[in-house]
Amino acid sequence: MKRWLYVHETVDIGDREIERRFAQLREMLQDATGSEPTPPAGDGSFLLEIPGPTLGKEVGKQVRFHTGPARRSGHRLVLPVGWHATPAAALFPVFDGSLEVEPLDARRSQITLVGTAAPPLGPFGKALDSTLFQAVAERTAARLLRSLCRELESATMYPREAPAAVEPEGQVSLYVADVMTRSPLVVDEDTSIRTAALLLHHGGITGLPVVDQDGTLVGVLSEADLMPHVASHRPTVGRKAGVERRRREASTAGSLCTRPARCTSPDVALAAAAGEMLEHDVSRLVVLDTGRIVGILTRHDVLNMVFRTDASLELAVRTVLDEDGAEDVESDVEAGRVNLDGSVEFRSVAERLPDRVAAIDGVQSVRSEGLSWRVDDVGSPQSLHPKSSI
Repeated sequence: MKRWLYVHETVDIGDREIERRFAQLREMLQDATGSEPTPPAGDGSFLLEIPGPTLGKEVGKQVRFHTGPARRSGHRLVLPVGWHATPAAALFPVFDGSLEVEPLDARRSQITLVGTAAPPLGPFGKALDSTLFQAVAERTAARLLRSLCRELESATMYPREAPAAVEPEGQVSLYVADVMTRSPLVVDEDTSIRTAALLLHHGGITGLPVVDQDGTLVGVLSEADLMPHVASHRPTVGRKAGVERRRREASTAGSLCTRPARCTSPDVALAAAAGEMLEHDVSRLVVLDTGRIVGILTRHDVLNMVFRTDASLELAVRTVLDEDGAEDVESDVEAGRVNLDGSVEFRSVAERLPDRVAAIDGVQSVRSEGLSWRVDDVGSPQSLHPKSSI
């Protein structure tokens, strides 16, 4: 019985540089595993010494590693890979799958090793599969990928840059680009339902953008879309019956996904994007920039607006105060609650400051009892008390 494997690592190297390095994949893997350099066989395969657990012991197992030409699938780079132990009867799983490179930004990528692992030894291997071979395959794949990623990073030709701060410091308004999940995992429309479900499960995510062979967004596949495949059938009539039947009979991500996908842009205000999610009762928006998928915005991402740190909010409050000429006003932020204290020149400024501060994304409440003014430019009975608080 074949079982799916899915392991991934993030590396500080761009996908184009990785594509170039794949030309030396054999040498890199041999260096990463400490294997003796060996020339490729006639079919292009080569030998590797892969460390892994076998029957409770750590051993170095010799495998024959084979690969194929890299290809582009949308904005992903896909490289077919596989291995089998030598001799063939060795207690070591056979792997067949691919290395997939997903760009996160110009200098970072996610590398995923995904495919199927099958036990050797025929019926005997199948009997041991649930207790032995799956664990061996998973740990072997994870170790091999980590070693390859370290080798890729050590071979980079440019200095690494520190990742950008996750939280925007001092911004009054947050935008989709500030909190979205960048370069999300994407599946082709011909991806099988089983594979897509595996990616959702092991990726800890609830939805995947689905693209055609040109990388163009066609829809979103969510956990809700997959439910008809596991839920018991309930007889229905009319249009709903046809929809449910198509969902049950679907075999690919493209035939099952929800179309069209709800989209937004990186420069859209986060509050506006959250409103759209609420209006259309969707859990995520695909983020497009000039037609290219650059991120995905989920309800979880939107909560970052609520959980901004007090230090970040303090900087944002200071920005608003300085813009309104309230340099003498002090602010104190605790758990998103802002307290303003001090004096400003004009009453009109004092009256609008609380609303301006309350509009900062992430501010929970504003207290302004300690705020006063020196000149009444509004004109009301309160003008008799120029130092009174609002």
